[in-house]
Amino acid sequence: MIDLTIINTGRNDDFGERFLERFSFALKANLKFFDRSNITYEYILVDWFPYDNKHYLINTDLLKDKLKHKSIKNIIVDNNIAIPEKLGQKVFYEYFAKNVGIRQAIGKYILLINSDIIIPEKLVILLKEIIVKNEDNKFYRTLWRYNVDFLQDNEIEIINTLNLYHPQNKDGFLLGAYSGDFLFLKRDIINTITGFDETCKEHRNNNKWQCGMDGEILWNLHNNKNKIEIIDCEYYHLIHNYKLVNNNLKVVDGIYRQNIKYKNLDNWGFINYNKHNINDNTILIHNYGDINEL
Repeated sequence: MIDLTIINTGRNDDFGERFLERFSFALKANLKFFDRSNITYEYILVDWFPYDNKHYLINTDLLKDKLKHKSIKNIIVDNNIAIPEKLGQKVFYEYFAKNVGIRQAIGKYILLINSDIIIPEKLVILLKEIIVKNEDNKFYRTLWRYNVDFLQDNEIEIINTLNLYHPQNKDGFLLGAYSGDFLFLKRDIINTITGFDETCKEHRNNNKWQCGMDGEILWNLHNNKNKIEIIDCEYYHLIHNYKLVNNNLKVVDGIYRQNIKYKNLDNWGFINYNKHNINDNTILIHNYGDINEL
């Protein structure tokens, strides 16, 4: 077993503006810092429901060379899975995609981050120390989120800094703010909390936002007797523009199941669907009965 699995998700749909540029910048930085770390790792990218089943991230000019890196594992989820799963074929289900990565992971630890997140070198060093300690029943969140802009000469500019500890909020002690950005935990814990919850029907709607699922997994960790440990360090978020569906990022259709404890479906993460090897580091997860349909 290797030390770490890093899990990213994405799609070539220009969400938030300049998606490919932001992801390319973050991926290059993260690969560099983790390569220096002496952590044995794999870096999973889940390409969720590519448009027309053609717009694969592995074929984009900005990413195709980086996605050949020896530690990269590309997982493409075909949108024909939407029909049996009762999902919208054009919707980006971020946390279902992260579940796919979790079920394919082989690392002792798992780091869940968004595609526009950079893990700075000093945070990588702290993650290495946690891996060496190898403590049970803990999950980890960082204290700081730095919103940054990326410059043409591969440098970043810090726009603002956010402290993620808000004890006045009901989930503040779990650092529930921006909880989709960063979550670090042992793979063994995943067997208990079973990833992000796929049983709630509201999480399968045709809304582009799966808001609340990232907070719900923190509650599930807490209610399954896993203790949060706060890392007094920052991660970097590459700023971008997007429109909010509503003013509460944790609510979809009026639902945020606060303080919940859940057990996922047996097949969470689409583990029972067919897999087809596209090349040495790329697999396609699909529901075609005949491979010739691809």
